[in-house]
Amino acid sequence: MRALGAVVVVLVVVIRTHIASLGPARPHTRQPPRISSAAARTYNPQPGATMNVHHDQSFDDPTAQAAASADLRVIVSYRNYVEAQRTVDRLSDADFPVENLRIVGHGVSTMEAITGRLTNGRAALRGAASGAWFGLFIGLLFGMFVAGAAWLSVLLAGLLIGALWGAIFGFVGHWVTHGHRDFTSVSTLTAERYDIVCTPALAAQAAALVTSRGSS
Repeated sequence: MRALGAVVVVLVVVIRTHIASLGPARPHTRQPPRISSAAARTYNPQPGATMNVHHDQSFDDPTAQAAASADLRVIVSYRNYVEAQRTVDRLSDADFPVENLRIVGHGVSTMEAITGRLTNGRAALRGAASGAWFGLFIGLLFGMFVAGAAWLSVLLAGLLIGALWGAIFGFVGHWVTHGHRDFTSVSTLTAERYDIVCTPALAAQAAALVTSRGSS
């Protein structure tokens, strides 16, 4: 029993430290690919046109460094990033050297989708769920060093203690905001148009592959 009590004390300290570092839940932001500001300023919407991209990125490959300072040619444009990504995937499947490609977004804007209302009770529930998972992990970790059926007690103790402390810190973390952010949301970055550009030496090959695979 004293060994189990020591395990519980360790679980409480570890879970309290971990959950306190989390703070209130923050919206997750999905970041699209990095957009060259120089490319956006010199954009020409006609496919096959060139854009002068200055060396504003760091590349480990000397070939990529040379490509960054060259004139890049627009191969194809899309309204959403998924289609641009799919095209690059198809070029990769065709053994095209995709390190010569860039996906450039234009007209970038942010959008925050409100996913629901956040109250003290909901914050406590979210904290309890997060703490329970962490407590379960700690319980499994300590359970490996416990013989017999006592490992189940350690597992349940970790889960319950984690859920309890998670609920407490979730509630307190939201309560101290005094209602300044009583909602949950997901923020994303979007662009009006995504261009696939390529180095001049391989632009014709890339355009031919895009055309052939688009018609097939």
